[in-house]
Amino acid sequence: MDSLQLVTSNIVVNIILFIIGLYVLIKGSDWFVSAASRIAKKHNISEIVIGLTIVSIGTSLPELATNIYASIVNQGSISLGNVVGSNIANICLVLALGGIITGGIKVSRSILRSDIVILVLTFIFLLFLTVFTDKFSFGALSGYLGRIDGVILLVIFSCYMLFVMKNSSSLKKKEKVDTINADSNYSEFKDYMLLIVGMIIIFIGAKLLVDNIVWCAVRFHVPKSVIAASVIAFGTSVPELAVTITGAVKGKNDLALGNVIGSCFFNITGVLGISVCIRPIIASSSMIYIMMPTMILASLLLLIFPGKQGFINRKKSVILLIIYAVFIAYSLKSMI
Repeated sequence: MDSLQLVTSNIVVNIILFIIGLYVLIKGSDWFVSAASRIAKKHNISEIVIGLTIVSIGTSLPELATNIYASIVNQGSISLGNVVGSNIANICLVLALGGIITGGIKVSRSILRSDIVILVLTFIFLLFLTVFTDKFSFGALSGYLGRIDGVILLVIFSCYMLFVMKNSSSLKKKEKVDTINADSNYSEFKDYMLLIVGMIIIFIGAKLLVDNIVWCAVRFHVPKSVIAASVIAFGTSVPELAVTITGAVKGKNDLALGNVIGSCFFNITGVLGISVCIRPIIASSSMIYIMMPTMILASLLLLIFPGKQGFINRKKSVILLIIYAVFIAYSLKSMI
């Protein structure tokens, strides 16, 4: 461990540092998203574009910060586990709780036919990249993601953003953009400063999280990927949980669902793409045969559950929550 690691030899202190790191991540992300949204409105950017890009990417900043730092310190198993675990949490915990609390989540046909289908195909493609590329050895006990794979994922992310912007342009013409009054006390300089400060705080929180998880894994001989897919993934999914439940309660189902889909897509193509470009990742057998298939299953259920009515009711939300509970139980069993 390097001398700058924010970790001690005392487990109680480390738990406190972990909690502080999680809080700092969430708070920094909140500042970043709020500032970015106000700047976007100031420049007449559509609310739809803000929701599909800034909000979903913003709520994934904890995953991005955690993964970048984990890749820099050569902890690739944390990067991959965090991304896959966060996506499982987003669908089976975040969206499920939103459906249970509000009685159900309505899914528009446009989202069902395009965005969710793209998400399912992206998850399957990630498994393909991990198992087949570079090694070309299906059935191996481990997989591999190299820098070329990272570039491919980033290209997919860029293409999807262009797709979102293109589809949103027609809706923007019909939508009256909520701009910030020039005569108000709004300060764009202040928001740019919040962007910078928010980003710095996010990475400090990420360092606190990763350093203490690595220490815990070494101390108790627990696989880092398992901790990342459960503990870290849950923690970094808290922003998505807050946005999704708030959106669902207020009846903004497209915002709630769009946040989950956008965050999941950005986690795989953007967050993981950047992480792999920094440092290639070796995937464990449990990642290939348990965690990634669970993520794909969750996305398939997200595609199937709305049905003809375009509605994920409370019963189906409970099923998603049960899947998450089973996944966490498996993770906890692996820790023992």
